[in-house]
Amino acid sequence: MEGIGDLLVPLVGLAGVVIGALLTRQSQRDEREAARADALRVLVGAVNVLLVDALPDRIAFNLRKDESPETIRGLSEKWQSVKSDLAGHAALDKSPWVRDYTTRLLVEVDNLLTFDGWIVHDYLNDRVWDGAKKVADEHHDNALKLLFSLAREVRGEGRPTRTPLLSIWWSDPHISEEE
Repeated sequence: MEGIGDLLVPLVGLAGVVIGALLTRQSQRDEREAARADALRVLVGAVNVLLVDALPDRIAFNLRKDESPETIRGLSEKWQSVKSDLAGHAALDKSPWVRDYTTRLLVEVDNLLTFDGWIVHDYLNDRVWDGAKKVADEHHDNALKLLFSLAREVRGEGRPTRTPLLSIWWSDPHISEEE
């Protein structure tokens, strides 16, 4: 019996070391994931502020020949400062939904800012800018819906039951027309 006890003590000790190492590894992985999610939350907030500033109604309401081009330039610079960080963090996220929402959001915000620029361009050239505003409104609405879906996913809420098609043309079952 004494031989078994001598063998059992080191085995129990070894098992404790292995379990401790596994728990430590999992804890470190969880901390990295939490840090990534926090960084993504900050970027989602920055995009939200940008979407408020890039609202086509605001652009149209504040049209000024001397200020509007600078406003569009400023919005574009603000977007460029957030865009690559947002794409980088999303690319590293384990959720295919975060990656998909972010990819589609990047396209919508790029398109929004392009059409915001067309509103100003048409105004400065004494052209009717309603068509550009209508398209900008659509991109703004799509960007907001995607941003809210991304925020829900980052918080771990409302995950759809099927995997995304990872396509900017894919329709999200969680986005309703009322949002």
